[in-house]
Amino acid sequence: MLDKSMPKYNIIMKMDWDLVQQVQPSKLPEGYTIRPFQTGDEVHWAKIEVSVLEFATEAIAVNYFKEVFLSHKEELEKRCLFLCNPEGIPVATANAWRVEGELGHQAALQWVALMPEYQGLGLGRAIVSAAMSLYPTYEVGLPVYLHTQTWSHVAVGLYDSLGFVVLKEERVGRLNPSVTGDLVYSNEYEIAMTTLDGIMDKIAYESVKKRAR
Repeated sequence: MLDKSMPKYNIIMKMDWDLVQQVQPSKLPEGYTIRPFQTGDEVHWAKIEVSVLEFATEAIAVNYFKEVFLSHKEELEKRCLFLCNPEGIPVATANAWRVEGELGHQAALQWVALMPEYQGLGLGRAIVSAAMSLYPTYEVGLPVYLHTQTWSHVAVGLYDSLGFVVLKEERVGRLNPSVTGDLVYSNEYEIAMTTLDGIMDKIAYESVKKRAR
């Protein structure tokens, strides 16, 4: 869940291709499964994203998903994953996507979310590693970028532990259907790290700061 008790600043992270090739899906707790997008999953996606405060309502989230992703259904069925609980209900999602823009073609992990009541079970690591394991098939030879923010400081620690590094200057393109033209997330490294100091888990923070480049 997003921690909106602090200012929001952009954080750009990257995993180099040599590490991307090595990512293997994590073992899931008994009864949990991961599957790709199926027709109608935009409703599950919306529920998950609203639960972590990415959208105010499920209707807004569904509309965003339809506008941005449903025109790429073949890719969704390969790149968009859902982690399901023992009852078969999706509780987490991640998208092994890509962006095109002024920075060129970039592989970009997007819309990672896990319902709060399922956190602490290793499911976040599982859905991220499963999505990352798709890149050697669909984005051969490319590093993988991701955009996150200070509100997601727990996730920043997770990404760092998987091999992502925080970037001090590089940027990544963004998807936004309501704005025309090429869009790029700004890099707010200095102020983001200052904001996270004392809030993020200390060991995770020191690892992120040491590895940043």
